[in-house]
Amino acid sequence: MAAQAANKNARRRYQYALQKRERKHRQKLSTYGAAKVQYAKSLQNIHQGLGASYSRAQTKLNGMRAKALRQNQGQMLELLQKSKYGNMLAAGRSGQSIERFGLMERAALGRFYANKANNLTKAQWAFKEGNKTSRNRAKLAQEKQFAKVAFQPTEDVAPPRPAMQSVGAALFGDALNLAGTIAAF
Repeated sequence: MAAQAANKNARRRYQYALQKRERKHRQKLSTYGAAKVQYAKSLQNIHQGLGASYSRAQTKLNGMRAKALRQNQGQMLELLQKSKYGNMLAAGRSGQSIERFGLMERAALGRFYANKANNLTKAQWAFKEGNKTSRNRAKLAQEKQFAKVAFQPTEDVAPPRPAMQSVGAALFGDALNLAGTIAAF
């Protein structure tokens, strides 16, 4: 009888351990599913942020280009309106010294254009570096989010099956004890 009760108790504990393992695994899967949903949302947010970053940088660069073009046009108009060379030519003067005035005015305009082109080139480099930095940050953020869902949870190791006691051997041992007790009287 004691062996049967012990076996029944061992089976009950084993079933409880299996159920506990199953509940634990389902909880892990549920948490993992929520993490996957969060990962998808995070990726979407990262891509939107990266797109907004690119857009802001492109808008800023386009504004700088437009400003440089306006300044170039303004400088050209100012040169044409205030040109000593043009005034001297209009007055009928000519010669090498007059040509030198024209050359100096064109050189000043060329330096102005070169300075603006240099500034635009530097802005283009900064634009590319900024985009590269934004892309690297987004990539790092994606990798960080992926690390949270990289490995799907697995079930824990199953508990060992219970070691059952032999009912026949227990009955035989009880019979021997009973016979020993009777013989002692």
